Amino acid sequence: MRGRLVAILSVLPLAEALPAPADAAEPIRIGFFQLTLGGDVSGSLAGKDSVRFNETEYGRSLLRVLRLGLCGELKMGAHLAVLAETRSENLEAPRLYALYLRARPWQNHAFDVQAGMVPPVFGAFVRRYGTDSALIGYPLAYHYPTLLRPDSFPRDVPNLLRWRGSGWRVRYPVGSHEYDHGLPLITALRWDTGIQARLVAGSWQLSGAVTQGTLSNPLVRDDNGSKQLSSRIAWRSSRGLEAGVSFARGGYVSQEIVDRLPAARGRDFRQQAVGLDFEQDWGHWILRGEGMWSGWDAVAATPPLLGTRLSAGAVTLEARFRPWPGVTLAARYDQLAFGDVLGPDGPASWDAPVSRLEVGAGYALRHNLTLKVSYQRNRRDGGSFQRGDFVAVQGSAWF
Repeated sequence: MRGRLVAILSVLPLAEALPAPADAAEPIRIGFFQLTLGGDVSGSLAGKDSVRFNETEYGRSLLRVLRLGLCGELKMGAHLAVLAETRSENLEAPRLYALYLRARPWQNHAFDVQAGMVPPVFGAFVRRYGTDSALIGYPLAYHYPTLLRPDSFPRDVPNLLRWRGSGWRVRYPVGSHEYDHGLPLITALRWDTGIQARLVAGSWQLSGAVTQGTLSNPLVRDDNGSKQLSSRIAWRSSRGLEAGVSFARGGYVSQEIVDRLPAARGRDFRQQAVGLDFEQDWGHWILRGEGMWSGWDAVAATPPLLGTRLSAGAVTLEARFRPWPGVTLAARYDQLAFGDVLGPDGPASWDAPVSRLEVGAGYALRHNLTLKVSYQRNRRDGGSFQRGDFVAVQGSAWF
């Protein structure tokens, strides 16, 4: 661990020596092809998150990670391009984050089709403002692990409630017997595989996709014969307001595990989600908000939990202010809540509600180098650990 912290702290002096961003570099042209390459380095450091408020599905904290990224775009004429991105975290082996073919049939119409490991169409954080903030953490809905797993299931309601507030390390008697993380409402750390289309007409934008996995469990290979359908409809005014509505529905459970439960055979176990988002530009201010609801059809060894709709809702509000050139201030409030199930002691939320307040500041040391500092206050209504306050710093560079 000491070696990893040294690597994280070394990011800032390393980043100062990086060249200018890729948008200032000339693409490589080879006949019909045009190749553009870019990359980024970021390192975050904070106190140890033993209460796991910033846990990800890769078993590490978003506030303590060294990330190296390399991306590229290969254009093949005016209508086709291949885009790819690979990432390495904490000096581990790189993994593929994105790889897709983009086709634009008409140059005079804002319409494109993408196929492969594609960006999500649901919500706004990943596409619109994931990197455009002075904050270091992610919204709770995009990473926080719930008690649901796609490969392991509880016996009944008491078995589910036993793990309440411990989604980062949960184990059930059906399916895999290994401890593992649960599913978030939607993950910002993996992209799904499939095909999507986007159309812009005036102030309106329509996006739709068919993918192998779901919002909370993206897949490269289908494991249940169910495809996810997702879409987003957005409208942007001439005064800087954009508002969107998102929908998604697909099977999230491995068919191999369902086949082990005679009572579950023939049932559909799906995740369904609805989301609302907005963004308002106003001078030096940007106000953003998202709200989403997700429901999963529960898999369990016995009724009444079997087939019950387990629901969760999340709200995110963020404000960004730029008082001077190069300086950004931001604040975000998150609330994650869960629906009730009937337990031994009466109705209880099936997982522990969580809230977070994060405030931060960012400064652009150069046009391709930024430094951030943030304070995060977390509270959880359940589980063994219910409080977590952190101060984090992050250096980021891109080229």
